Amino acid sequence: MPSAMNKPLDPHWRNLVTRRSLSPAESAEVARWLAAHPEALAGWTAEVRLTEVLRNLPAPVIPSSNFTAQVLAAVDRLPTAERPSPFSWVRRWLVWHPGWQVATAVGVLGLGLVVHQHQRAEFRRQLAREVSALPLAALADADFWRDFEPIHALPTEPVPSADELAAAFQ
Repeated sequence: MPSAMNKPLDPHWRNLVTRRSLSPAESAEVARWLAAHPEALAGWTAEVRLTEVLRNLPAPVIPSSNFTAQVLAAVDRLPTAERPSPFSWVRRWLVWHPGWQVATAVGVLGLGLVVHQHQRAEFRRQLAREVSALPLAALADADFWRDFEPIHALPTEPVPSADELAAAFQ
């Protein structure tokens, strides 16, 4: 049976050194084996250095199951720039030009005046249509106008008494 010094380095040591650092007793055993086999020293040294470099690398970022929620939270944390409204230039321009404010007020008042005049003209046209629809023959009758003056002479302020009304109709 070959001795421990004659067989190649046990793969157990290679696996162990990739997972953790060797204890002092384990390092001493590997050093004794390497002293007996100097041709394996370069390979072992390269393996130990590679393992140390790999250990010093930062841990890889593993995407989690709530990846979308994390991305949205990161977006919410970003500073937001104010989006100008589509008509913000109009507002800025009107603030810096107060003459437009006065012109707008005059325009609104002018529009109100035009609407008022239109309504009055429309009212007069409607009145003319209604008067033209009256029977003119009945209005021309003298008996129709006979009581106009006494009715027109009635006082409009307080309601007259029955005696006053009788006197007005005589």
